[in-house]
Amino acid sequence: MRQGLVSFDNSKIIEILFSEADLSVPRGITIDPSFIATNPDGQKMIMPGMLISRMSTGYGRVFPGSRVVTAVAASGNGIVVRDASIYKVGEVVRVVAAVGAVSDFAAPAAVGTIASIDLTTNTITLTAGSTSALAAGSILLGTDGSALTDIYGITVSAVDILLWINDVAAYVSASVYGARLPFWATALTSTLSEIKMVPRPNSFPVL
Repeated sequence: MRQGLVSFDNSKIIEILFSEADLSVPRGITIDPSFIATNPDGQKMIMPGMLISRMSTGYGRVFPGSRVVTAVAASGNGIVVRDASIYKVGEVVRVVAAVGAVSDFAAPAAVGTIASIDLTTNTITLTAGSTSALAAGSILLGTDGSALTDIYGITVSAVDILLWINDVAAYVSASVYGARLPFWATALTSTLSEIKMVPRPNSFPVL
């Protein structure tokens, strides 16, 4: 499988693998590039540790879930998240307050439609004010038909899907630094039971 080569400073890449010894044979899936926002460097990046899910179209995308950084009052239309690149303009977003099981993602409340995405500040602007308040730490979920029950796995390397073909490798078994993953929820342990979390002192905060 060919993957796009990264053409920017490696300091931007966070290593998530504890060891390559536990890596499973990867599962390949073709990513729909329209579901990855273009960053200020003109790239559509999939970073190490991102979850890959399959949409109803059969194509993949980065699982559209990221945690809210700053609480937003009802009627507010600017939402800062950990990673805004995984959403798409025009997509309806929903909020998941707490996650204890996969079923918690089944029918979250819609908060609005994305009007614009700013990757410099990781801010999502809605077409109108949010229909409900969002607490810091809650999960903003895109609604394209992706599901936690159809997660292909996680990525272990950085890929710019504009540089080559847009196939990526997703792994269902690996030992990773859990605190460095862009997104994780305890509910995923039933879907990706062979992704082992390894603690690391002075690591990046859990997102």
